[in-house]
Amino acid sequence: GAKCLPGGTDCDDDDALVHPGATEIYDTKDTNCNGFVDEGLVPAGTIVVSEMMIDSNATLDAAGEWFEVTNVGSLPVNLASFTFKDKAPTNPNLFTIPPNARIVVEAGGTAVLCLNADYDQNGGVDCDYDYDNFQLANTADEVVVMLDTVEMDQVSYTGTWPNTQGVSASLDPNQLSVTGNNN
Repeated sequence: GAKCLPGGTDCDDDDALVHPGATEIYDTKDTNCNGFVDEGLVPAGTIVVSEMMIDSNATLDAAGEWFEVTNVGSLPVNLASFTFKDKAPTNPNLFTIPPNARIVVEAGGTAVLCLNADYDQNGGVDCDYDYDNFQLANTADEVVVMLDTVEMDQVSYTGTWPNTQGVSASLDPNQLSVTGNNN
């Protein structure tokens, strides 16, 4: 297709269906070029936090932290434009995956998000995304998963969390839902 001049607002010059003002369709792309992928179309609870390593002993704690999300829906979900944060009232830890990223999680599939995606430095974890500005506290914290204004999932833990250094906490596969990880 024809290429647009640099500085335009079309976020994919190679796809005629993608442009500002387009109707957002569930296609794992930012169809309407507003900075969000499939917003308003991915139901709350589709992406859930399914496993967390909050206190690594295979490497430095900060280098070994990671969490996994699972797509419990029936369609693929691109994590591009998803925000992951804690609930701090001021200056929360958070990161947003850029809208042009391609981290597509198939139905029933998972993605691992890591503070350090370097396999040789993080304790041997294969990561799908390397984040900054977010750290899992060892005693009490939260992970809130958002797409635009929709809360997909939230996991909170306190000192009663089964926190053994070097052991991840994994959601029981029979509880793989937005309410299942509340327990």
